[in-house]
Amino acid sequence: MIKSPSHRRHWLTGVSAAALSLAGLGGFSLTVLAPTAAFAAIECGDPATNGAAPDSFICTGGTYPIGITYPATVGDLTLTLQDDAGGPVITTTGGVQVIGAFAGDDITITRSAVTAGNGDPSLINLTGNGVTASGLVSNVVIDLSDKDAGDTPIVVTGSTNGIVALTTGAAGDTSVTLTNGTVTGKAGNGITAKSGAAGTTTVATGGATIIATNTALLGSAYGISATGGANVVVTGTGPITATGDQYAIGVYSDGPGPILINETGLITATANT
Repeated sequence: MIKSPSHRRHWLTGVSAAALSLAGLGGFSLTVLAPTAAFAAIECGDPATNGAAPDSFICTGGTYPIGITYPATVGDLTLTLQDDAGGPVITTTGGVQVIGAFAGDDITITRSAVTAGNGDPSLINLTGNGVTASGLVSNVVIDLSDKDAGDTPIVVTGSTNGIVALTTGAAGDTSVTLTNGTVTGKAGNGITAKSGAAGTTTVATGGATIIATNTALLGSAYGISATGGANVVVTGTGPITATGDQYAIGVYSDGPGPILINETGLITATANT
């Protein structure tokens, strides 16, 4: 459980019962690079080349054997995972990791489809989170919704958490959006989303399957963990499964704003034995 001040509200959903205590301006650049193992990081373009101006990089289809990593933003950063003639973006480890270095640097990880029906991303990390976007007093968006329905749905798998979207500080909104596919956290949460103290957190999973597993003694595993300051919204129609010593859905609010949960899929929470 997360320890918190007495005014924090909690919405925690298990198997059959609920416990209720519960951005771009001038100087914008666009870069397109093909996958390569030559980069240790910044695989799709260097955000430092235009100073602190906003950047938008396209990661073209193909395999990124060590993942896609941006360890320090320099201005707002949009990273687009593109399905094209080279196929979808695939990481055999490393996943996709974007870390904000400066307050106010908005982070967006999204998708596009130039060649329809050529497969969807497979984002695997054998040594951490499948996908991470972490900002400082900024807006953080992870939008992995399907752009060309009909082919193999997206897969996101982390050895710890599946997807992590968070921002720290007094402000900043956070959102995670999916249409379909499977998100798995093998030793943590399926999805973790946290806004700034006065921000809004939105998690919309569509029909995606969310899986969280932590077999360690007292190991924490939420299918979805969402924390917000002003508002918290969690919606979806797909199944959510958590195996560990937590809940399938945990929603926390640090402020007086509303909490909305509308998950209509099968929800299962299983304690470690």
